[in-house]
Amino acid sequence: MRLLLAGCEYAGTTTVAHAIDDWMSENMGTRVSLIHEHWKIPHTSGHPDNTTSEEQEWLLAATPKYKEMHQRHSLYYHTQVSTYTIHNGGNGMVVGGHIDDAVYAPLYFGYGEKGHQFDRELVMHQV
Repeated sequence: MRLLLAGCEYAGTTTVAHAIDDWMSENMGTRVSLIHEHWKIPHTSGHPDNTTSEEQEWLLAATPKYKEMHQRHSLYYHTQVSTYTIHNGGNGMVVGGHIDDAVYAPLYFGYGEKGHQFDRELVMHQV
């Protein structure tokens, strides 16, 4: 199973992801061991995000080119079937993922605009 949860900022997608995980634990005796939610710059690492405030400031100050490369690498890595198969028997939960990146990249981070290299509308459909 692959589950993708998407919603606007502060809509509660993370809360819903953890509630689903808790429900699975209580009712099915299992958890989704990896909830992938690291698509919103500067929160782009770990399970959970373990970047320091200094690292987050560095990423926010990075060029749009570097932010784009960083996010594209993470998107492509996390859409590989082997990632889910190896870590969770084919199961995975993604909060936001390529949808968050397609919305927030051009809106806040200066990359992925329509018609530019790595247009996030095109990348979103490729992913």
